[in-house]
Amino acid sequence: MEPFSYHISLLYTWIGWLYFFFTRGRSEFELGSFKEYHTQRAKEARLAEAGFDVDRHEQLTRLRDRYKRSLAAHASAVAGA
Repeated sequence: MEPFSYHISLLYTWIGWLYFFFTRGRSEFELGSFKEYHTQRAKEARLAEAGFDVDRHEQLTRLRDRYKRSLAAHASAVAGA
């Protein structure tokens, strides 16, 4: 029975070590957050591989929203005049 218990405890130790190795101890263990963490890492890797600039995308999105507000304000001013 002793070797069996040793191997089981060794397995749990490896699982714990792998978890903290991949998450670097940044979060509590939850399967949902674990899945989101790895999904986010994979997404960031694909974006970096494709050369996608996230900051530029956010800047363009803010600019688009500003133009939409400007056009809506202009349309309501023209309709009200």
